[in-house]
Amino acid sequence: MAVGDEAADSEPSLERTIVQEAPESVTRLVKRLEQLDDTKDVGEHTRIYGQALKRIVERRSQRYQVVLAVIGLLLVATAAVAVYQYHKIDRLRETASEIFYAMKRVELQVAQLEELVSVSAQAREMQDILAKRQEIKALEGKYDNFIKELGIYDTNMNEEDRAVFHVARLFGECEATMPKDFLAEVRKYIKKWKSTDRLNKGIQRALAAGYTGAISNAMFTNNLPPHFFYLALQESGFDPKAIGPKTKIGYAKGMWQFVPSTAKEFGLKTGPLRGEPQYDPEDDRFNPKKATDAAAKYIKRIYLTDAQASGLLVIASYNWGEGNVVRTIRRMPQNPEERNFWKLLKQSTIPRETYDYVFYVISAAVIGENPQLFGFNFPAPLSSVKTH
Repeated sequence: MAVGDEAADSEPSLERTIVQEAPESVTRLVKRLEQLDDTKDVGEHTRIYGQALKRIVERRSQRYQVVLAVIGLLLVATAAVAVYQYHKIDRLRETASEIFYAMKRVELQVAQLEELVSVSAQAREMQDILAKRQEIKALEGKYDNFIKELGIYDTNMNEEDRAVFHVARLFGECEATMPKDFLAEVRKYIKKWKSTDRLNKGIQRALAAGYTGAISNAMFTNNLPPHFFYLALQESGFDPKAIGPKTKIGYAKGMWQFVPSTAKEFGLKTGPLRGEPQYDPEDDRFNPKKATDAAAKYIKRIYLTDAQASGLLVIASYNWGEGNVVRTIRRMPQNPEERNFWKLLKQSTIPRETYDYVFYVISAAVIGENPQLFGFNFPAPLSSVKTH
């Protein structure tokens, strides 16, 4: 028997497998061919199939390496673009923030000039005010352009989140530097409002009594955002006869919950029952018109001085007690960029009551922009008020 014949007889199963086996055994066949050693004596067909398989594997391996190299280059390029865009967005946010707080500084200057004009009414000062207001408009335009380029209000943003950003801006806070968890916190407090009828009852009371127009007009007269309207909601539910718990400085009374000392400071007369937890018709704190005018003046003082035009910082001050907040914020640099609610949350721990108070007010203001969007049936309280 010749050597070739012996080799053929020694590999009958593999040869027959190649020719005869069903297609489902291809995977097993490939595995056997991959394990083949060319140095061994094998059949001619087996050798040919083995060599063909190796060439196929080599060519595929080369193609895979090319593909992998291309993918690698694409990943590097994508990463470079991402880093560039990240830094670009970061720079845009920084620039937007600088413009926003420059605008707030000019706003404070205008307010100080207006205070002077209210006393002296000089023509030159009026011209200065008009010039400053033009400067504010120019800054607002630049800031809005940066906000558009950043895509903060892009088409993918849902209406609920859009309302949060809008209200934060109205309260004098910068959308471009809003903390990442702020949206989630506001959503949480919106759910809390939905779990009770307190908001619905308060707004219905305000609408029925005409407080929406009276309060927003008082705020406008003092060049304040009309959305401070919602402070009275949180203080008393718009109940002009509300009486708070006794404190070491007396009872807080009325829709704006003035304590006796603050009431007197802003021109309100306290009645003979000021030391008792009772309604007193002789106490100006129970007079909605007088108390609202006093509240607007009080809010304005905080807004234009220590709060540096941060509306949310004003709200915190109103609840926490101006003295307590002032001691905290006066340790912060005296400019709007450093004295705002975002910075306060980062640098200080405020009482839980005050934290809740601020988020209840701003979440109520967000709901008030479009009550039906959030599942409420009352009309938007400030819908007729121009806000921005």
